[in-house]
Amino acid sequence: MKHNNQLRKEIEKLLGQNSIIKNDELKKLQKEYKIETDELLISFLPYAAEFAKVPISKYKVGAVVLGKSGNIYFGSNMEFEAGALSATVHAEQSAVNNAWLNGETGINKIAVTAAPCGYCRQFLNELTTAKQLHVLLKDKNLEAAKVFKLTELLPEAFGPRDLEIEGGLMKVENHKLKIENINDELINAALEAANKSYAPYSKNYSGVSIQLSDGTIFSGRYSENAAYNPSLLPFQSALAFMNMNTKKGSNNKIVDAVLVEAVSNISQKDAAGTLLNSISKTKLRYYKIKN
Repeated sequence: MKHNNQLRKEIEKLLGQNSIIKNDELKKLQKEYKIETDELLISFLPYAAEFAKVPISKYKVGAVVLGKSGNIYFGSNMEFEAGALSATVHAEQSAVNNAWLNGETGINKIAVTAAPCGYCRQFLNELTTAKQLHVLLKDKNLEAAKVFKLTELLPEAFGPRDLEIEGGLMKVENHKLKIENINDELINAALEAANKSYAPYSKNYSGVSIQLSDGTIFSGRYSENAAYNPSLLPFQSALAFMNMNTKKGSNNKIVDAVLVEAVSNISQKDAAGTLLNSISKTKLRYYKIKN
């Protein structure tokens, strides 16, 4: 599909508001420009990649997911110049995280500017919709999509069912954690994120909230993976969500950060503190709760 100037303007206008395209807006674009869903997802990829923060690799990756609701969510890779490479958020993780934090309970399709790495294939295999998930890859001229099932890209996969876990990432969660007598918006936001987190293996239900200098609050949730390493930490989740939902060119700084986690045999405290220290002078506020 060849872009035209009017379609570009429509997409840029929609993305000027946030990194989501609602189902009704998607249908309007499809009707007006006579474009199939797969083609439109592919056409969104360059715009998703423009959200990338890549001071180390200089390699921008964009991902776009179609949620079960019919809404579209954008994602991009995010690197941290003074942090470890392992703190990097991949574009596929960013897009799924964006959808999850916006209330989606599964995704049907994901389009990516480059074939997902093994790490991301394993991350996607944790989703509630993993068996039905279609992966779309752009061709060189952006005129068509190559479509694969995730099961084709990750044969003989190891996942939550192997560890007797039902449901999967993006299933609605409520862990009923409580902090008594707290009247602090940031703590309550982190607590809410922890209650909605996905940690079936360690039970380390955890959430992070960060506040910017303009008062805006962004939260992130822990999302575990059966293979452990592809898990997305709550601070990564919060930063990725902030990146995808902050206007380009914003000079807002992080002025406050809170981590809330349930007592378990692992902890997010050191990882969150290390990542925060690499990007801000703000000190992490920390609350541990007995589940």
